Amino acid sequence: MKFSNLLMKLSSVSILTSILTLLTSFILAKVMQVEDFGEYSFYQSILMLLINIVPFGTPLAIAVFVNTGTNKKVSKILDNTLFILIPSAFGTMVAMLVLYSAFTERLELVYLIIIINSVFMSINILFISYLRTTQQVKRYAIHFFIYTCCITIAGLVGYVFYSQVITFYLAILLFLLIPTFISIKHLHTDFKIGSYIRNKKVFFTWSIKYGTPIVASTSVMSFLVVGDKIILGFLASNSVVASYAIAALLASTSLFVVNNFAAAWSSYLFKKLSKLSSKEIYSYYGKQKYKPLFALPLLFISYLPQLFAYKIFFASRYPKLELTILLLNTAYTLLGISKYFMGYLNYFGKNVFIFYSAIVACFTLIITSKYTYSIELYGLSISVLLAFATLLLLIVYFTNKVLLNNVNK
Repeated sequence: MKFSNLLMKLSSVSILTSILTLLTSFILAKVMQVEDFGEYSFYQSILMLLINIVPFGTPLAIAVFVNTGTNKKVSKILDNTLFILIPSAFGTMVAMLVLYSAFTERLELVYLIIIINSVFMSINILFISYLRTTQQVKRYAIHFFIYTCCITIAGLVGYVFYSQVITFYLAILLFLLIPTFISIKHLHTDFKIGSYIRNKKVFFTWSIKYGTPIVASTSVMSFLVVGDKIILGFLASNSVVASYAIAALLASTSLFVVNNFAAAWSSYLFKKLSKLSSKEIYSYYGKQKYKPLFALPLLFISYLPQLFAYKIFFASRYPKLELTILLLNTAYTLLGISKYFMGYLNYFGKNVFIFYSAIVACFTLIITSKYTYSIELYGLSISVLLAFATLLLLIVYFTNKVLLNNVNK
């Protein structure tokens, strides 16, 4: 399937689910008390970090080995993830929660619910990644939509009826049981998961070696997107976090476009490059590497509806966010360009370079936020922009280096 056709089909599904997610977030921003919305934004940032850690790089491994490996290898990878890595991650997080509770002398039940949600969400993400990579668009659309309804509408209903942030996540947990069961059932049908665990033929060492740099890089990458709200959560009140979260929410419409593109691009790129020689890959890259520049005009086009939505729905309650929205929108556009080049690094298994780049960008965010935090509310968004600009420069450098070394072998 041509990339344009694949992008159109996958994007049509993603746009629908993205609209649903955005509408839910907009409604929450309107119906929640300011303090509750700040608390919700903080918890949501933690959840986004966890779902990058729990599956331990398996969604990317599926995208690579479904096209370049065998079903047997994919089955072993899934066995490791579902029966060893995810339970290990869950146990570790629960143990850390117990220690935290003992240290603070209070039990935050919402954290336990978020941990369980991250496990259920990770299993669904595995199945969605498989359907997207194999271009089973109909099954992908149905499951992705069901999954999205469970993590949006269900949570919204939970909050509206009980007016507590914890019931938002509890409702998600209960409704996620359905798509999680469907995911496991279909993965068992397609890959006979569980058979290699019984025979003790697992790729545990390989999974750790392959997954560690992916988890490290995706976790740090996720921190770049949500870390600003986590940092703000420790430095400021929930009301300040809520105001900043509104700007991030509106700017995240660009992030949805970025993620939809990256999902379709990786599926297309892995299949495309698997049929090319080293020299052909380098030639293909040389012809394509300047195309991301066309994303820059979209920056200003996307800002106008974001600004319009802000003025209509949020300006009276959360004032003076225009510049913050623009800066975050620019940062997320740079992230989208970075993900274009990351596709090549992921294909060649050079995830460690993404990790190095993300670490430097993360330190840029943390260090500069110390100084920009005091520049009103938009100050932190300056740090986010500097971090993503750093990330892009490093990713482009490493991509050029890897492809050149590959062709010179």
